[in-house]
Amino acid sequence: MADYKKTLNLPDTPFPMRGDLAKREPRMLEDWRERYPYKYRRVDGVLKPQSILEALRDVAATRDEDVVYTTGVGQHQMWAMQYLVCDRPRSFITSGGLGTMGYGLPAAIGAKAARPDATVVCVDGDGCFQMTCQELATAALER
Repeated sequence: MADYKKTLNLPDTPFPMRGDLAKREPRMLEDWRERYPYKYRRVDGVLKPQSILEALRDVAATRDEDVVYTTGVGQHQMWAMQYLVCDRPRSFITSGGLGTMGYGLPAAIGAKAARPDATVVCVDGDGCFQMTCQELATAALER
């Protein structure tokens, strides 16, 4: 048995575990993003999911209104969390890996109902979308 702080090479100061980290440590997240950027191999003529999410992030950064992201369940969920910047509370709605395929679209519909002035973006895979695509008809009918 070992001292976990020494084993994990943790600092002596306690790491904030509660509350909004961005408010309590405003520069920490930015420092981490600069020090440990996500990397992937870019290939000319090949469209990669990471580059799509980076483009989406850049477009969303130019908007004045709130942007709310939702995700389905799968690898796209991990990429979305890594590449999208969600600094506001309740701006990234995901099952956290504990949900089922098809979560993203109904979550997006609910987010739009709750925040009609926000731009809502669902990052979903084809399988996830097929699970709940009929909800688009319900949303259109119920407006």
